[in-house]
Amino acid sequence: MREPDDVLRAPDTQPPTPWSARQALVAFLVVVATVALFTVGVAGQDPVIRWIALAVAGATAAPSLVLAKKRGNLAGWYVVTAGVMVLRLLAGE
Repeated sequence: MREPDDVLRAPDTQPPTPWSARQALVAFLVVVATVALFTVGVAGQDPVIRWIALAVAGATAAPSLVLAKKRGNLAGWYVVTAGVMVLRLLAGE
């Protein structure tokens, strides 16, 4: 049985593409930078640990921003994460 020509059909969809190596690297760098920033904000943390974590966060956040295609979204994530870090530092101890 043939369908009428005026029947609406869903457009052909493409299967999802696997992550590229670039996307995987950016995701890894974002996770490392986020964990490092949260480590800086832990109350009672030794200052040496905080400085090391801050250096790791900067060393991983910068390349992730350079490699990312949607830098605005990622920059917003880092602003929020840094804000949480600052609030945790001010509220702690």
